[in-house]
Amino acid sequence: MITRDRQEYIEKNFRIPIDASHPETYWIISLDRESTMPSDEELKQMRSYQEFRVRHTYASSYQEVVLNRKLPNDNGHNTVIYKKSEHGWFFRRLAWENPLLFFPSPTENERILWLKS
Repeated sequence: MITRDRQEYIEKNFRIPIDASHPETYWIISLDRESTMPSDEELKQMRSYQEFRVRHTYASSYQEVVLNRKLPNDNGHNTVIYKKSEHGWFFRRLAWENPLLFFPSPTENERILWLKS
């Protein structure tokens, strides 16, 4: 679980919001509050992906507006929410009907590992 101190660290240094810290805000990406704490390298990679999404989704005249916000967001954007656990990385979209569903599911991941062994 991401503690309040770690949340502040992530938001200040990597500009990645923690899901549920600002409900109903349409982040470009966010990190699930229940995640295992990612490494700084993983957070840098997430920040890089966030910039990539903005640069490849929005008109050049609007990209800097989004990227210059304290935490990059845009009304109506379908936020990608990432979660790290002992089983790896998972994601979901804000607009999915079941907000608890992550893909690939941790149980499916375990099944795949079992089949490979």
